[in-house]
Formats: sequence, C-alpha cells, structure tokens
Amino acid sequence: LHPRIEIDRALEHIPFADRRAVSDRLAAWFAACRATHLGPLTRVAALGPAVSPAARGLIVRLVETMGCLLRADVGSQVEALTRADRKSLVAAGVRIGVVHVFIAAALRPEPTRWRLALWAVAAGHAVLPPPPVAGLVTIDVAAAVPSAYYAVAGFWVLGQGATCAVRIDMVDRLARAMHDQREGRTPFVPDANWIASVGMSREPFARLMRALGYRPRLVDGAAAFAWGGIKNSGRAEPRRIEPIDAPSDSPFAILKQMKGR
Repeated sequence: LHPRIEIDRALEHIPFADRRAVSDRLAAWFAACRATHLGPLTRVAALGPAVSPAARGLIVRLVETMGCLLRADVGSQVEALTRADRKSLVAAGVRIGVVHVFIAAALRPEPTRWRLALWAVAAGHAVLPPPPVAGLVTIDVAAAVPSAYYAVAGFWVLGQGATCAVRIDMVDRLARAMHDQREGRTPFVPDANWIASVGMSREPFARLMRALGYRPRLVDGAAAFAWGGIKNSGRAEPRRIEPIDAPSDSPFAILKQMKGR
C-alpha cells in the first residue's frame, strides 16, 4: 500500500527542484487514488492499535495478500479472535468465510485493478493480464499467469491442473447455503440455482464440491452430495478429476441436466 515513487532516469536532466515537484505531485496523486480506490484495505489496516495481537496478525496477512487469503493459512489467528475483534473486523468490511478470509468491498472492479497493480509492482511482474471482466463468477486459468494473480484478483483456483477459478465471495455464499440446507452427513440434492450461479460445467462443479468437503452420491436416482469434511488444510482438492462419459442416470449427468433447466 506504500510503494516508493521514483523519477525515471530519463528526467535526470531536469533541475532538482523541478524533479522534486514532479515527485511530490505524483505522491499526492497516488495518495488520493489510494484513498479513493483502496479505502477497504486502508480501513482494515488502520484497525491495528484497537484490536488484539491475533487480530493484528490477521490484518497484517490480509494487507500483505491485498485483501484475500485462505482461512487455513491463518487458522490460529482466526481461532484466537475475541468477540470484540470479530465485531471490529466485520465493521471494517472483513468477511471470515468458510474457506477464505477477505475484504468484500476490495473485490469490486476498480479496487481489484489497483490491488493487482500494486501486487505486480511488489512481486516484480512487469506484465500481467488485465483484471477479470466485471461480473464474471468463473474465469479460465492460464498456465502462463502467476497463480497468485488469481488469489489477488479474488478468485479461487480449484487445485493443481484446474482450468478455471471461481470468485471467492461466491464460494462463501455457496458454502453457507449448503451448510444451511444439509442435515449432518445426510446426502442432499444441490439447488439448481447454485449450479447456475457459479457458471460451471459438471467437472469443475464436482471439483468445487469436493474442495468444499462434499462427496457425490446417488439417492433414489437423483444426484446428491454428502458432507465429508474439508481435507487438505482447506485448500482445493489437488487431484485431477478426469472427464467421464457418464450414463444418463449418473450423478454428474443429472447435475448437468439440472444446470440446463
């Protein structure tokens, strides 16, 4: 959030006072842009003195990762949060989700553009793809793009070899909806609207469900999922799920039909 602004060497012939004036103008411009577009991050960063050490540690990690990180990576800090900490964090816009901890307002298009730009500078990336198109819930994953790009952009890559990533706020919404519907480990049929909301085909959706701790089941001819618990420290299931030509009465075929309704 505090990059160092340097004048290009091509301007070294300009008098020192003029270079200083240019530097000051650039610093003022960036400060104004940061206040406008990175307010969600700066508000969380400013909480430090008012919260517990555990919350301060969580805030440091959130700022370092530009507002999005896996809950499993900060599990000890989350468990140590006091009720007052949680209240302060929520008031500042932090969402402690099922899989991620993130700053919801920072996922908006313009804050995301700025977060990606600052991350690229800090990480030494001279060239990056443009930010994801606003409104997309699922995006394609390119092997040539640094994996951290997707996390900073607010998307969750569903394990090694995955071809798509899904927006983390939608992951959290889906996980909470399923938690409200399921009864213990009893299999349940996903709402067709859930499948449509993430815009996935059957293979990526099955991978997402596995990453969220659910296993496919067939109950009375209907595709269902049963809670099995999140494994692999909360990270997406790394094992590749091979495409299959499923029979018409298989769970995945039925899920595909549900999506098309």
